Amino acid sequence: MQKIILISVLFLLSLGTKAQKFNWQDSVYSGKQGTMHVQGVAVDEKSRCIYFSFTDKLIKVDMGGKLIGSVTGFVGHLGDLDITPAGKIYGSLEYKNDAIGKGSKNS
Repeated sequence: MQKIILISVLFLLSLGTKAQKFNWQDSVYSGKQGTMHVQGVAVDEKSRCIYFSFTDKLIKVDMGGKLIGSVTGFVGHLGDLDITPAGKIYGSLEYKNDAIGKGSKNS
C-alpha cells in the first residue's frame, strides 16, 4: 500500500516566524514514492519549493505538490535535509551494506 506523505501546518509553523510570511496551505502532497518513507524535509522560502528525502531519492516539489525534479540512485540511506540561505541543499547519507546500499562498503 502506498503511503501518502503530507506536511502538516503545525510542522511548517514550527519553523518559526519566517514561515508566517507565506499563506501556507494545510498540507503539501509529495506524490507516491513507493514503499520508502520520508526521511527529511527542507523548505526553500525564496524559490517557494519543498525538498523531500526518501531513503534513496531526493525530490523537489512546488508549494502545490507538483513535482519539479528528482535525483535517484543513492547508494545508501539519504536522511535529514537542510537548506542554506544561499539555497544549497545538504543531506545526511549513511552507507550501509544492506539491500539499498548493497556493496557500498566495497567501494
